[in-house]
Amino acid sequence: MCGILLVAAPVCGDQSAGAAKQLVAEYETALKRRGPDHFDKVVFTAADSTGAGTAGIRLHLAASLLQLRGSIPATSPLQDKQGNILCFNGEIFGGLEIAPNSNDGKCLLMAMGEAQSANEVPQLLSKLRGPWSLIYWQANTCTLWFARDWLGKQYIVWQLYDTCTAACR
Repeated sequence: MCGILLVAAPVCGDQSAGAAKQLVAEYETALKRRGPDHFDKVVFTAADSTGAGTAGIRLHLAASLLQLRGSIPATSPLQDKQGNILCFNGEIFGGLEIAPNSNDGKCLLMAMGEAQSANEVPQLLSKLRGPWSLIYWQANTCTLWFARDWLGKQYIVWQLYDTCTAACR
């Protein structure tokens, strides 16, 4: 078992921040039980690109890992030099070249990092075969993606709150 978590909360006040922190703590406690090999998180503020002057959204991405493939211990969330972040849960059996003893998530992050537009991400994801779910921050387009395999083998549960949004697998 593995698990991935996204909590997105507006940066707008102490009440919102407190509710988001409580939600994150509850989800992290449950998430840590799903992957004994590794747990980590990335927290950052995605700035408002509309010019409206708002503070933006605080993004909290976390992942626990039970490593099933690859000979080198993996970590998650994965980050690249361009600022892209990937939380990946699953296995890729086709649609993307995965070398023997390689980590699926690392190969996927590398492929997704080559996407120059938001249109290229769904094209890549539609080719993947296997059970998977992911949360992906595409830095060059300031786009947050969450997706799952088309059969729904790896599910995504999400809930909308008044003060924050959470997506959790």
